[in-house]
Amino acid sequence: MTSKIKTKNSIYVKIISFFLILTIGAIFLILHFALSKATIKIFSRDENQNKQILIPLQSENTEGLNSDVLIGKILSVDLELEASAPSNSESIPAEYAGSTVTIINNYSKDQPLVKTTRLLSPTGKIYRISENVNVPKGGQVKVWAQADQAGSEYVSEALDKMTIPGLWPQLQDMIFAKSPDGFKQESRPGYNVSKENIDTAQNNLIAEAKKQGLEKINELLTADLKIDENRLFIKQEILSSSAVGDNSPEAKIKEKVKVSALVFATSDLYKLAENKFTSQLASDQSVVEFLTDKYSYKISEIDVEKNTAILEVNLDAKIKSSSHPWLIDKEKLVGLNAEQIKEYLQGEFSINEAEVEFFPFWVKTAPKLKDHIIIE
Repeated sequence: MTSKIKTKNSIYVKIISFFLILTIGAIFLILHFALSKATIKIFSRDENQNKQILIPLQSENTEGLNSDVLIGKILSVDLELEASAPSNSESIPAEYAGSTVTIINNYSKDQPLVKTTRLLSPTGKIYRISENVNVPKGGQVKVWAQADQAGSEYVSEALDKMTIPGLWPQLQDMIFAKSPDGFKQESRPGYNVSKENIDTAQNNLIAEAKKQGLEKINELLTADLKIDENRLFIKQEILSSSAVGDNSPEAKIKEKVKVSALVFATSDLYKLAENKFTSQLASDQSVVEFLTDKYSYKISEIDVEKNTAILEVNLDAKIKSSSHPWLIDKEKLVGLNAEQIKEYLQGEFSINEAEVEFFPFWVKTAPKLKDHIIIE
């Protein structure tokens, strides 16, 4: 009888123990889901940011200078330059007789002659020059001349002297032309000045203006203030220029050029730009470092008379900013451990500083309940 009672008691103990274990397990699971949480503290994220900052330049003598103004000065030099560029070659038909003539000036002054100026042969034939020329005093120039009319009667042998009827009679003996080869009615290589040729000549002139202007201005400056081409501003006035369609081997241009230069300390410019850059950041942003190897600037405006200018500075910086937790999808954090969470934040949001804590101590991954993932 006693044996049966012991057996029944043993069975009851096992059943009670089983349910007790189940109860404890259930309580543990409930506590696990109820208590488990992940706290993610985000300190900052880094990103590269680019800004164009406008910095005014004024003379140190300007009244009421502000602290955000670059102190400097403008130096200018005046130049008169000529430049040229090859024109387009073409073949001229043989309908008109033509020749390269030499115009000689034995007078005491330069003599300009316009395109189509008449040349009169000893036999009374009229020929016209193909472009504007300026014959220097005591010198000579060569220019193509073509018969006034088509026809073989304008063909001639060498001509030692051709008068220029448009000049005063007193000058015609001192300023005249000659054609050593005579006029021939045959196809010849010709030229045609295009807009592109004139533009090339213009670019050549500007390049020379920058070179000469830079040399002259740097001669006036101490070693620590010497400038480069980025500081130059060019103002041009055309004195003469070839025209589109001219029959000339070169496109020519002559200009008056004022080369102005901004003189200032580059370190001062970038310091002002950095301060302005920083002041324009959002309240939750700060500069980690400026990427000085990417700095550049250009002249946006310049007023030579007022000695003022505006420079546009291009800056790049590494910015540290508070994260925006509401942009983070908590679903993507479920089941991730601390390292995986940090990798996700760094890859998706460039968040480099974050701290991950789990509770209770046995929890090693983010809980499945999203509201138990706390982002601070």
